[in-house]
Amino acid sequence: MNKSNLPIRRCSAVFLYTPDGRFLLAEKNRSRFRWGLPQGGVEEGESHIDGAKREIEEELGLRLNKLYPTDINYPYEWPEEHQQKRGFWGQEVKFFLAKLPPDQEIKYNLDDPYEPQNSQLVSLEEAQTMIEGEEYFAIIKQLHAQANQA
Repeated sequence: MNKSNLPIRRCSAVFLYTPDGRFLLAEKNRSRFRWGLPQGGVEEGESHIDGAKREIEEELGLRLNKLYPTDINYPYEWPEEHQQKRGFWGQEVKFFLAKLPPDQEIKYNLDDPYEPQNSQLVSLEEAQTMIEGEEYFAIIKQLHAQANQA
């Protein structure tokens, strides 16, 4: 497929961090790129920040009051069969930072197999062994550095 004929899917991801430098990785029910930041598509007419808040609530049951936008965007192309199925050539992810609310419990949407069914608070060193893709891990390192300055 020629990507110029297909739109790009807008997506938001949230780097949820704790004061001790750990952050949350969500486990998706798939074999490739199993661990990553909670993320999801931005709906028509929705801002990236509103999409991020909605996705975190849908996937983890958390209500976030404050999200901090970053200047990190990550466009990537999907495999051709996925392009045909979804009608997009790929997606562009906009990243946000947010403190993991200490007073809220994570509640997974177990009825939806496409949503995370598990998560872990990890250090940067632990994340390096879990995350596939050097480019994605480089973004995680940038987000980690920004969160530590916040």
